[in-house]
Amino acid sequence: MKTLVFVAGYLGGFASGASKAAVDMLTALLLTGNPTIAISNTGQRSHLPTSINNQAVPQPQWITPPKKFPQSLGRHYPRLLGSWALSLIQDPFWASKIPRIASPDLTVVYGFNHHLLERVSQLNPNLKRKVATVVQGSPKPETFQAAGLSVSWAIEVLSQSDFLIFASARVQESWQSFAPLAGKPAYYIPNSCPQEEQIIQLQKQDKAQLRQKLRLPERAFLAVCVGSVQYRKGQDLLLKYFDAYQNLDVDFHLYLIGPDHVPWAKTLRRAIETSPRSSYLHMLGSRNNALEYIRAADLLILPSRAEAMPLTILEAMALKTPVIASDVDGIPELIQHEQTGLLFSHEQPEKLATWLQQIVTCPDWAAELASRAHARYWTQFSRAQQFKRYHKVLNSILDSVAQASRER
Repeated sequence: MKTLVFVAGYLGGFASGASKAAVDMLTALLLTGNPTIAISNTGQRSHLPTSINNQAVPQPQWITPPKKFPQSLGRHYPRLLGSWALSLIQDPFWASKIPRIASPDLTVVYGFNHHLLERVSQLNPNLKRKVATVVQGSPKPETFQAAGLSVSWAIEVLSQSDFLIFASARVQESWQSFAPLAGKPAYYIPNSCPQEEQIIQLQKQDKAQLRQKLRLPERAFLAVCVGSVQYRKGQDLLLKYFDAYQNLDVDFHLYLIGPDHVPWAKTLRRAIETSPRSSYLHMLGSRNNALEYIRAADLLILPSRAEAMPLTILEAMALKTPVIASDVDGIPELIQHEQTGLLFSHEQPEKLATWLQQIVTCPDWAAELASRAHARYWTQFSRAQQFKRYHKVLNSILDSVAQASRER
């Protein structure tokens, strides 16, 4: 038996695709049967699945450090202060638990949460003995812009890891083109949908009834863009070319769904509210039932400037909702142009309106694209496939660690 430590800032919820995907990573570690310690800000509130395919999922040992005290004043300060105060009582003995962790065989850090690893390793340096980092973002400035970080910072962080795990083969190639990362042992494990059971149930629901439930126009053509509202996700392009959509011979409505707390999102909201098309543009903010909107929609649009392997496209594939997306980073690993969806380049963003016209005027073709994408999801990207890949990679890493230990 090996001892594993898993470090992630946030697990589950609907804050981001990465926090959802982190649940799958932790679940895969737990299903190996190895004792696992999970260190995260959400802790037991993460609501891990209790079983997968009739196999019980063991629970980890939870350690939940409190949030950092808010440093900057602003209108959100009272909320941040309250959140910090609440986090103090989640696990009051966390600091005494960390030093008692025996030197783990492997510490897995999900995403760029090395600040949390640094914090806990001050209490137990053994947590940094062997580290594998799961890389979700691409090496573009847009990936780190919202957090005020940089690509050079990310390269420095990743260079300190012993192993790298990537969600996208194309993104892996991009990161490892940098000299400090070129020789790192690296693995590829594409994302999956953390909510497959809910997706299977949603497929049985009638779209018209679902639109009634969500209070959506029943006869309109509905497009959704699901993801955190930020510059990287490119929602401003949807507004920029919205007039072109109005040339369509349909009642077209566009819904933006996702966290919208950053200043850029607030600027976009004001632009929508003052637009003459505001009655057709809807910015809904976060929704814990975003899957229902994807299922009820005629189309998912994702105009991102940088992505690794976005969950929202995987969800649309699994739900048989047609997709138009930008051709950046790992997206072409999911969507094959004119086979399982449609892609456009940021060098020709006006193509977005062209492909939308095709989807609207050729509904049978759109359904065929969605059907092929649906089949591709279940054969290539299902949770069962993902867990097999996780187990294979984890065994390979642990064997490598054991071999290196024997040779010392």
